[in-house]
Amino acid sequence: MMTMDIFLIIILLIGTIMLTAYSVYGVFVKPRVMGILECHTYHNTKEIKASLEAYKEGKIIKKAKTPCSLSLKPGSYLVKVIYLSEILERDVEIKVGRKALIEFKLPGGRLECHVYQNSKEISAIVEIYRKETEELIAKRTTPFTIDLEVGEYSLKATYTPQKLEAEVKKDVA
Repeated sequence: MMTMDIFLIIILLIGTIMLTAYSVYGVFVKPRVMGILECHTYHNTKEIKASLEAYKEGKIIKKAKTPCSLSLKPGSYLVKVIYLSEILERDVEIKVGRKALIEFKLPGGRLECHVYQNSKEISAIVEIYRKETEELIAKRTTPFTIDLEVGEYSLKATYTPQKLEAEVKKDVA
């Protein structure tokens, strides 16, 4: 009987120590594994509600109405907003425990991109940057069409068969 009482006291002490370590030091707290995407849409400077679709590897994984804040696993996403007949899209990188803020400004326009070498169309990796801020907006393989906010953009096309092959493998993996 005496050993059973001692055993229960030991179990109770271990439980108290673990609970104290959890509440005071956060020892047993699971690490954050998600990031946050905060998205706003504006039409002629006024914030509006628009449909949002978040894609990962070509599949819709979340739908919402802007303004919104979504918890997403870390990784690269394509985010589209749809308002009436207008669509805008942008790539975003979600990082663990971090917030990514995207603001879409309507109306938008459409960019169609093709790359040619000696009058033959070829595939190239194109990075699209907002001219005034040098912010990377999207990265696509040609040919492609993308809907963007009205504005000035710089495009950087890279063509080397080895780099293109590595980039395609990375996107597929």
